[in-house]
Amino acid sequence: ILLVGVTAMQLPGSSDLPMASPAALVLANNNVEEFKLKSKELANISRDDQKSFSAAVDGVKEAAKQLTQTIQKEPGVAREVALEINNNKTYLEVQGSTDLKATSNDLYKTVVEQMISDLEKTSLTESQEEALGIAKDLYEKERYTDALESILLLSMAIKSN
Repeated sequence: ILLVGVTAMQLPGSSDLPMASPAALVLANNNVEEFKLKSKELANISRDDQKSFSAAVDGVKEAAKQLTQTIQKEPGVAREVALEINNNKTYLEVQGSTDLKATSNDLYKTVVEQMISDLEKTSLTESQEEALGIAKDLYEKERYTDALESILLLSMAIKSN
């Protein structure tokens, strides 16, 4: 197995944020790739083929659970996972059963929780504080995908300063 060097990304001015180990980043990347693969498989299966559709839903649920557990164990990977999920918008709205939507929501909730926690530990301008407040409000309303997008925009604004 060939492993390519991985470095942990960190928000500028936020040295107190959790850093992910290279091993954690590799594991998270593998989990994200599995989630993407299973999501693609689900998107390509006809709902008429109930047996295959159910198996694909179960695959996506399991991949989402694994990714959620990785973030819970290694909070430093949350930002990288969030960026990857956001860059592949089709995975934000995984289609399937109600049970699958709940599992996906758990994943996004975990990512958003960690990113909010990290941002609360940083020095923010007044407008950045307002943006964080909007993200928290979306989180409280259980609009996790919207909160994720809001936090990523805030992170980009912080990075560009």
